[in-house]
Amino acid sequence: METGMKYSFIKIVITIWAAYVCCSCDSLFENELPKHDLTAENAIVDEASSETALLGVYSFLGERVFDSYYIADNAVRSGLVTWTTGTYAEALTLLRLAADGLEVRDKWSYAYQMINAANNVIYYVDKLSDSKFWGNRKKEIIAEARFMRAFGHMFLMKYFAYFWDVNSPYGVLIRTEPASLAVNAKARMTMRDSYNQIIEDLDYAIENGPDYTNCFQASKGAAMAFKANLLMIRGEGDDYANAAKLAQDVIDHGGFQMEETFTDVFTKDYSSKEVIFSRFLSSTVYKQADNKSESVKRMFGGTIGYTAYIYMGSGLNKDKRFSQTLQNIIYEAVSEDRKQWVWSKIWREDGNCPVFYMRLAQMYLIKAEGLARSGASVKDVIEELNVLRRRSGNTALTEADCDTEDKLMTAIYKEILCEVCCENDSEWFTVIRFKSTKSGGRKLADFNINYQDDGMLAFPIPMGELQNNPDMEDNPEI
Repeated sequence: METGMKYSFIKIVITIWAAYVCCSCDSLFENELPKHDLTAENAIVDEASSETALLGVYSFLGERVFDSYYIADNAVRSGLVTWTTGTYAEALTLLRLAADGLEVRDKWSYAYQMINAANNVIYYVDKLSDSKFWGNRKKEIIAEARFMRAFGHMFLMKYFAYFWDVNSPYGVLIRTEPASLAVNAKARMTMRDSYNQIIEDLDYAIENGPDYTNCFQASKGAAMAFKANLLMIRGEGDDYANAAKLAQDVIDHGGFQMEETFTDVFTKDYSSKEVIFSRFLSSTVYKQADNKSESVKRMFGGTIGYTAYIYMGSGLNKDKRFSQTLQNIIYEAVSEDRKQWVWSKIWREDGNCPVFYMRLAQMYLIKAEGLARSGASVKDVIEELNVLRRRSGNTALTEADCDTEDKLMTAIYKEILCEVCCENDSEWFTVIRFKSTKSGGRKLADFNINYQDDGMLAFPIPMGELQNNPDMEDNPEI
């Protein structure tokens, strides 16, 4: 994409978000992505209207479920951090959510609204003549929408499906048609079919998506990165080895670039080429952050605390990255005379707090773990970890440091937590995937004493969905 197109993309994002903060979510998306077939067909008629509709899809990322809660929820469930107040915080820690809870309902609702918006773009743009688009932009728009559909379905998988068991019947309720053309009653897919559908969308985005230009827009490299992460979660057959290869492809060909220091990532934020995918905040939104308890600034400026586990589990307090991750400061909006633990890597004084859905450093972590789980040498594994350790000022690992499988896997686990804790949901899948050196079961049990059964890893299906969709099967009772 040329510089002018990049500028136009950002300009339209700003316009969309200006509209977003001035009206309700429903009214905005009724205008951008109408519910009725005829209206939608009339609304998406050329390249310009297609771009506007696509940006309507991206704007869902401003909702709290993809914003502050995206970072917090699974970090709290992992037992590695605490959420100081609220019944929802308690339910997350207990791993027992109510099917009629607002937060459970919102996750489901906003994800499917975003998926439906993506389905509208995919369906109606595909019907338009190629002559209405510049160059390859028609396929790129569809690819970006399919990436966002994959993002939405992957989000739902992480919360509501049995993602840890590829043979489970409790997969995702996959929707690939506009709501105006589809029947509401629909059964969920098996877990295997759910993975395959998400991968199909990501593969399309890898093949047809635009090259990377900015972190607010899906790209070929972003699709590769998310696929690598998805393969690590599935963990079947050659998934780990393939994830390691994909991670290397992202490093070599994704168009991203590692910052020279760990600190640089969090001073440059959205302008850092290390950030693979993020969401946009308008100044109107982030200037109100102090007054919104659900903003990243408020939530990670005293509400989300830390526990001793994160220190014992990762050695973060002895790591050079500690001072860039947590700081004890006065944050007047919370208390004028008592210091708060602030997650400084994502906390910003002006309120423009970033959400890093994915950054390039995670590709080194995915490659290291993928190599380790597919039989690579210790030397090859720690080479990837040491890229991150050296750039953060930590001592490089040696083969002697990792001369047993337990030591090697512990080194990877600690590096994941020290590098990307409280950025996205990496902590959650790490403590699920890694084994406890105490019990041999999931490492989650070492940190969250409430974990007893894998059924606790999934949220219940919202009550409203079960009432309105007779073909939807609930998750088994814990």
